[in-house]
Amino acid sequence: MLTALLLSTAIVGQASPAPSNTAILLNRKFVKGEYNFYKMNALLVVEIKEKGLDTFLPSEVGYEYSFNTTVKSLDEDGNASMRYERGPTYRIDSDSENLGTKKVKESDPFKLDMILSPINHFIEVKEVKAPTKPAPKLMAMRPQQEVSPTTITQILAGSYIMELYRLSLFIGSLDSAFDFSPKLPDDPVKVGDTWLTTVSYQPQKTGASSQTMVQRLDMKYRYDGPKTVGNKKVERVSATLSLDSELTSFINSQFGMSASTSPIKGMRLTFKSDITFDLEPKTFKTLRGQALSNGTVKLDWKGEEGTFAERKWTGESNFELAGTKIVKVPASGGGRQSRAR
Repeated sequence: MLTALLLSTAIVGQASPAPSNTAILLNRKFVKGEYNFYKMNALLVVEIKEKGLDTFLPSEVGYEYSFNTTVKSLDEDGNASMRYERGPTYRIDSDSENLGTKKVKESDPFKLDMILSPINHFIEVKEVKAPTKPAPKLMAMRPQQEVSPTTITQILAGSYIMELYRLSLFIGSLDSAFDFSPKLPDDPVKVGDTWLTTVSYQPQKTGASSQTMVQRLDMKYRYDGPKTVGNKKVERVSATLSLDSELTSFINSQFGMSASTSPIKGMRLTFKSDITFDLEPKTFKTLRGQALSNGTVKLDWKGEEGTFAERKWTGESNFELAGTKIVKVPASGGGRQSRAR
């Protein structure tokens, strides 16, 4: 009898209901004097095949840099005045002769003073020290300038392809880099809630219409809730970015060609990126982020059998908090009182 009673009590204790999925506000909680140091690296692999080739020809390029931020002051809305310093950006090229890699300085260090909102939006950015060499533009991935199916692809849609390369790496200027990601929502969210942020503009169909035109490409964020990574509790935010566009009619209109006079049989561009961010549970600063991306572009030409030109690419980007501490900063008279939205 006593054993049955104890067992019943234990079962009831184990069956107590889990806490409800309450909404939380994912707002950064900055601390005056907080110094954070991050490391960033990215790799893009592009494979190209065109008429006359039986296999894809690969090439790859990597990038790496580090950056740090120091919070100088806070205003009453929680916006942080901070110093941002990025070190040199290095490009890592494949060295086929020595079967290794070659590291090349791609851009110089620079410094910015900025005001950042608790949702990782810039309120104000002021240049303190400009880089002598500008941010990388993926020049290493451009095809040789010759009249070939690959070059024709570049002529027809090169700007959109290069933009997707950039989105595969999340490097470059602050508006396209990982450095102040993710963009957080204005309002409290529950697990499974989503929000959108525009990251680029690409040719896409307009709603239910068959017409293709350049319009905003949005990243879709999702709050995944608390997770445990390496015995450490984090708050997880994930994101997806995708594109699937048939470009034939769009390219024809851009070059003033009709469907009957155009030599293009078909041109399709696809892209997908899956991104994961782990945030510190109390302050919601980003501890690490990773993006895994892939894309394709395929060009079919009238009068040609098989694929005229095709390329596919994969990208991987990783950044992580490598160090944090509190440092002394000069006394400040306060900052702006407005809140970014």
